[in-house]
Amino acid sequence: TAHVQGLLQRVRAGAFPTEKGLSFLELKAQLLLFYLQDLAQLVLEKTSGRSLVAQPAVLRLAELRTVLEKMRPIEQKLRYQVDKLVKAAVTGAVGDDNPLRFKPDPGNMMSKLSDEEEADGTEGKAAGKKPLAKGGVRKYVPPRLVPVHYDETAAEREKKVLEQAKKRALSSSVIRELKEQFSEAPEEIREGRYLHATRQKHGGAGSQDSWVLSWLW
Repeated sequence: TAHVQGLLQRVRAGAFPTEKGLSFLELKAQLLLFYLQDLAQLVLEKTSGRSLVAQPAVLRLAELRTVLEKMRPIEQKLRYQVDKLVKAAVTGAVGDDNPLRFKPDPGNMMSKLSDEEEADGTEGKAAGKKPLAKGGVRKYVPPRLVPVHYDETAAEREKKVLEQAKKRALSSSVIRELKEQFSEAPEEIREGRYLHATRQKHGGAGSQDSWVLSWLW
């Protein structure tokens, strides 16, 4: 159409510089162009009454569509960056919600540094220290941190082990109860070696009921 021809002429004349654009978008535009070309070829063959079975454009269309579908997740991840770049190119300014506006500004630290230097200079004169270097700037000396060994007693270690065991037991019991509560599977009752030995110790059918009641409570 005339609109497309006008755009092509402006691109060839350099009115729309494309060498600094995103390569991903350029690749997508090329694939869409190839897709439309093959689609137009199939429409021409179909309107001419010829069969589409032996047409190579069919395989190319399937391949191009697969590639375009695979590119969709990548496009979703780049959408924020693309929108910011398009907005900056159209308006010529960066929005207030741009994350780059929240980067550290060293200029805001100058007043605090000057106040600290003045305080250090006053203390140095009071203590009879040497004057500051040229320009009134003193080197920053980080405070010395001496590592201290933590002496843990045997009672504290034993207490910590008991607390960890309680947490594990509580966590396992809570998870098991939640699983039994929300699961649709029938409830399973398992008897370990200790329960089997206890049943043999009580013995008899009469004492079995009392043992079950005591086990439930």
